[in-house]
Amino acid sequence: MDFELKIKKTKIFVFISLLLLGEIFLFIIFEKIPLLSSFYFLCLCWLLALFFLKLNILWDRSLLYVYFFILLYFILMLFDIYNIDFNWFLNEILPVFIAIAIYTYFIKVKDFKGLALISFISLIFIFISLITSIIGLNKYPLAARELAGVLALEGDYARIDYYRNLGIGNYGFFSCVAFMVPVIVYQIKKNKGVLKTVLIVLLIFMLLGLVRAQYTTQLMIGIVGLILAIGGTNRLKTSVVLVSLLLLIIIFTPRSFISDLLASFSNIFSGSVLQERLYDLSIAINQGFGSTDTHAGMRAARIPFLLNEFSKSPIIGGGESTGHVFWLDRLSMYGLIGIIPWILIITYQIKFNLKNLNNEFQFYYLISIIAFIALGFYKNTGGKEVFISIFLIIPGLNYLDYLYKPQINKLKHNKYNYNLYANE
Repeated sequence: MDFELKIKKTKIFVFISLLLLGEIFLFIIFEKIPLLSSFYFLCLCWLLALFFLKLNILWDRSLLYVYFFILLYFILMLFDIYNIDFNWFLNEILPVFIAIAIYTYFIKVKDFKGLALISFISLIFIFISLITSIIGLNKYPLAARELAGVLALEGDYARIDYYRNLGIGNYGFFSCVAFMVPVIVYQIKKNKGVLKTVLIVLLIFMLLGLVRAQYTTQLMIGIVGLILAIGGTNRLKTSVVLVSLLLLIIIFTPRSFISDLLASFSNIFSGSVLQERLYDLSIAINQGFGSTDTHAGMRAARIPFLLNEFSKSPIIGGGESTGHVFWLDRLSMYGLIGIIPWILIITYQIKFNLKNLNNEFQFYYLISIIAFIALGFYKNTGGKEVFISIFLIIPGLNYLDYLYKPQINKLKHNKYNYNLYANE
């Protein structure tokens, strides 16, 4: 009886998780369904399920760091040290909390198969949304870029809804696609047969989607992640040597030559924003990034500006924000006090996963995490798509074996360390 009740409870959590992940990654369907199109409503459902069925998860150490984040910012707002819009704060921390809560639940109750299931179905949702995005972007080439914030600033919410109803992904969606490339490569290398073929097709659509979305930085992250993941741990030293040699060649090669080479390469994407950005970068390389005459130069200029703002009040912040450089914006606005909760949350998740993930998977996981962190030092990041992928789906893909290797499920698990069964 107790066993049957436990099974029913886990099914409830799997069901709510899939609804939440559908709202995030299968927007062409969920945008049209009342209530299920509300991220807040589905988060509330998940929290109520935890409260009534598995309350102890809410006091797990991984979530205590999130509570520290909330409490610290609340106190600083209460004493007028920070002036933060509540909706902005909710959008900042709620996706982090939900992603970690879901992941923690499945790990602590040892429902590895459930975690594998929601992670795999998330890939299906993403696959479908990549297809609808590519179709939509063929008709509206700039739609993804417009969804990055331009339309919201202009108050054109009708067009935002129109693009989303067409199934076109936004900035956060394509960022998470870029971060997921390394772990998809890992699964391709590991698996055989139909699953391997499906994952290869998914990877092709991921890269094609990044090209069609015309987010230059995300495309570069995806390509670098692909190269490092293909090299893998067996050829890690070779990859490091090759990257080092490439950097040395770039450093000692005349800037004019690299600039001309990049300008020629940009012609591959003729007539697109990608061509403009790559050509712009070629000019910036030739002129030097100190000049703000180019888009790349303007982006580079934000970094010393924000570091200067941070230096004025490094402890509690109070500086200006550009709204375009995630980590440095937060250092400028909230100082070291404001960035410490982020450091605690991220480092804890990394340490926890490195103890429990498959040894081979760890390398690909770290590439994804480094890509996520690195993007935030050059551009904006965050949002529900990014945090759900980083804290839930990417580590969750480590457990795919539980879906198609029954012998793993029959093992008596010691704690919840997947490494114990990595070679089964």
